[in-house]
Amino acid sequence: MLTRFFQILLFFSLLLISDLQAGDLSQPFELETSATLPQGITNLRLKMVARDLKEGYGDSGTLQPLSQPIVQKANWSQVYGLIANPAQRQGVQNAVNFVTSGKTSEGPGASYGDVSTSARVAIPLLAYGVTPALTLAVAVPVYQVSIQASAGFNTSEEAQKVAAVLNGAQPGAGTSLLTQLDQAVTSQTQAYGYKPIENQSYSAIGDAKVYSKIRLLQTEKDRVTFRPAWVLPTGRQSDPDRLVDVATGDGQFDLESTLFWDHRFNRILSSTLYGRYTVQFSDDVDRRIPTSPGSLLSPDKERVSRDLGDQVAMGFALTVQPLKGFSIGAGYDFQHMNATSYSGARFAPERYTYLSDLYPAQSLHTLVVSAGYSTASLYRDGLFAVPLEINFNYSQTLTGKNIYAGNVFSGELAVFF
Repeated sequence: MLTRFFQILLFFSLLLISDLQAGDLSQPFELETSATLPQGITNLRLKMVARDLKEGYGDSGTLQPLSQPIVQKANWSQVYGLIANPAQRQGVQNAVNFVTSGKTSEGPGASYGDVSTSARVAIPLLAYGVTPALTLAVAVPVYQVSIQASAGFNTSEEAQKVAAVLNGAQPGAGTSLLTQLDQAVTSQTQAYGYKPIENQSYSAIGDAKVYSKIRLLQTEKDRVTFRPAWVLPTGRQSDPDRLVDVATGDGQFDLESTLFWDHRFNRILSSTLYGRYTVQFSDDVDRRIPTSPGSLLSPDKERVSRDLGDQVAMGFALTVQPLKGFSIGAGYDFQHMNATSYSGARFAPERYTYLSDLYPAQSLHTLVVSAGYSTASLYRDGLFAVPLEINFNYSQTLTGKNIYAGNVFSGELAVFF
């Protein structure tokens, strides 16, 4: 009765959390530039990011809600299939026939699943200007994750009447049937060794990033910067024994290469173009191995080889500085990630293909707007004690494929010394 329900529930659950799984595409939440720090200057930044997961894009790019309950109606034939004892099965059939005689059956009820996830991320960043053309930096995100998850079975009024008939014929028989229906979801997952479907709330660090900015070109109006970065596997990995989980890291190294080009049209208006390629190195991870295409519930677990798809990103932004110290900007970002593939040796080869098919290629189009203020000019004029910078950003997905959709709010405070 529950196999099809679980396929639907877990498919939506995986879509729901996919954007927070490290290794997947990540929605940009700020506008970046090619600026490097002056020699000998240290920059300390604290970024605060908030997001809620409510919608997602499927394989066709169709937007679908993810936070509302998922319901799968059951029928009595599916219930009969759960009852091993022939006499008990016949007794339930007789009770159903008696209750539904002369009318259309509404069925025993429906399985349900409800999943919603939110994350708050604090990202401290420390940077230092080694030379006017070289800046080194490190950032370590800290996640606060909240997951609300539930699954079960809502019995119908018809099922209650069937249970009453069974109790009349044999005390406790109807109550036993209702209990079996109510516990069918959890009993199947526990039989496969999964942890209970429950609410979770935890804090964990994410994957740290160590990078440099190398200025390649500087003219009166143009600046080109190359930014290589190592992403280190310091985050919390997903748990294969949890049906609904949010990872803050994926246990493997990434190498990012980003090229920026800033162009200043005049004192007020400037633009930024950038392109990035990310190599996600292969690693070994623990995964449940599907038993059939599209199957998300499996009793089999194995440490398999994983080849995360590489990522490419490109975008542009325009920034206006209408008043000294103030800036307003807007930008567009496009990202694409190749499909992920898995391989192993314990089971039939096609089962690893089933696993790989659960992690298809992703794409994401995003709009980002930003507003900020800097006291740098006031500090240089002796009118402010400390050079500070404050920024507020809003990011909205435009369209995508196999990825979460929504908005991200972020704020940032920076100090220079």
